[in-house]
Amino acid sequence: MRAVWPVAALVVLAACKQDVSPAERARQDERDIAQVEAAQKAKPPPQAITPEPISEGDIAANDLYGASCAVVLADATDRMPILITNSRRAVLKLEGRMVSLASDSGSAAFPLGSRAHYLGKRYSLNLEKAVGEGETIGDELTRWRGRVTVRDAWDQIVFRRDGALECGS
Repeated sequence: MRAVWPVAALVVLAACKQDVSPAERARQDERDIAQVEAAQKAKPPPQAITPEPISEGDIAANDLYGASCAVVLADATDRMPILITNSRRAVLKLEGRMVSLASDSGSAAFPLGSRAHYLGKRYSLNLEKAVGEGETIGDELTRWRGRVTVRDAWDQIVFRRDGALECGS
């Protein structure tokens, strides 16, 4: 008998519900669809990232030798790069893991085949380089003032810092 009461209550509530016209149902459906689409397009708040220095061991383990450019942050005391780029990819170290991004061959060309723009699954990055010939350091290295900007999948800035762009082989 107890099971009959909830079922009876639902039947009574359903009977009390007024019939909705097809036009009203269509307006409700359009509103519901618009709400779902708006929720799907909403950007989450940006989650800042902190690229870590790339060590000699990281360079060896990931075969990052050869002609490339690297970004060393302006305030880095150890002079270790946080980003290494070449004609094929850019590599960042995030939370102890190496993250690769593919070069955008349509973006501006930098020295030694590096590019101004790289794309990945979760991030994209842009490099900026000061105008001019740069400062020659030793036989194989040239340095410019530069900036790296990393954006998330929603095109929100999650990292931007000034430093030196150092290119060499």
